Amino acid sequence: MDLSICIVDHVKNQISFSGARNGIIVVKQGKALRYKADLLPVGGNYTKRGKPIERQFHTQTIDISSDDWIYMHTDGFIEQIGGSNNVPMNYNQYEKLLISLTNIDKAEEKNEFLTSELERWRGLNERLDDILIMGFQVI
Repeated sequence: MDLSICIVDHVKNQISFSGARNGIIVVKQGKALRYKADLLPVGGNYTKRGKPIERQFHTQTIDISSDDWIYMHTDGFIEQIGGSNNVPMNYNQYEKLLISLTNIDKAEEKNEFLTSELERWRGLNERLDDILIMGFQVI
């Protein structure tokens, strides 16, 4: 299972983030900052050269302000095949979409924007995976 988790510290204006294969993106002052997760999923049996791998998940502390947007997401949107070359969307394109969301006020309009961008990108290709994007601000 892949996941990410954030704990918000309202006093210090920070979030503590840890992820298992799912990172987060923080949009700060019009720029997307990507925080990578650890490469191993939660659960399952993983070995390297026949020896079990000890899972260690790291915590990153991120300073935030009330204007920042924190986006937690699955890999479904990014890995969707589409575009003019029928390839997966890359992180740069995805980050530009998330930056665009900061100019949209209403949640319904944000959902409509992401849905239409996904459909535009996907074209006639089938949807390949589950898609979840959760964005929030700490006010």
